[in-house]
Amino acid sequence: HYKQEQIICGLTGDIRSSFSRSQAGVFYIKEHKFDVLFVTINKSLENYSESTMYKDYPISRDLFHWQSMSNTRQKSERGIRHLEHVAQGVTPLLFVRTDKHDDNGDAAPYLFLGPLQCESFEGERPINITWRLRTPMPAGFFERARVVA
Repeated sequence: HYKQEQIICGLTGDIRSSFSRSQAGVFYIKEHKFDVLFVTINKSLENYSESTMYKDYPISRDLFHWQSMSNTRQKSERGIRHLEHVAQGVTPLLFVRTDKHDDNGDAAPYLFLGPLQCESFEGERPINITWRLRTPMPAGFFERARVVA
């Protein structure tokens, strides 16, 4: 489990990263070709705008349903990066948490679920993508995330 700042610093090696917590849930690290997906499963209008209430949830321990940013088209640069990641040499990495805040009210850490492979997709604005995890998510986390979703 990692805080967002730790993840970005660890992947970029830059402690002064320009990444800000308010940024959207996708962070592309061009020099390493990592597409970092930050997902919070339990969303409420209290913490998220209507346009960011993405339907993200585990389907099984090795499949995850994810929605792209609301303005992403399949043929956009970002859409191509998601859907054609193998051909583009991009590695999508999934970091998930069930809730935005922990029991103390602090930003909850993310669980690293590993690299992904696009299994299927449909639609656009947003694009619905089913990702296959290379390593199944822990059973306990799957059960908790499934209940929350």
